[in-house]
Amino acid sequence: MSSKKREASELETIIAEMEELEHKIIATKGKEYTQGSQDRAKNFKGAAEDLGIPTLYCWWVYTKKQMDAILSYVKNEKTYSGECIEQRVADAVNYLHLLVYIIRQGRKK
Repeated sequence: MSSKKREASELETIIAEMEELEHKIIATKGKEYTQGSQDRAKNFKGAAEDLGIPTLYCWWVYTKKQMDAILSYVKNEKTYSGECIEQRVADAVNYLHLLVYIIRQGRKK
């Protein structure tokens, strides 16, 4: 197998592993954050309402926390919590999916 094919295969494996982790995280953490609600953005909306700010602002605060953790890893090549860098990246990807969800919900109004 050529080096390029091996690298492509390795990347495809990483993508598949990350997608699996993303699904696992959204299934488990999602239950905690929504507290049984069907609305996956419930925690963003509730916190935004409590603070009197738009839901997207609240989404950014939560997302920035994930991005700050990733930036810390980039700078120091280690994590300081129990979460590995792959989990932080998967969380960030899920937050981007949630952004699209929130935007589309807003368009329906």
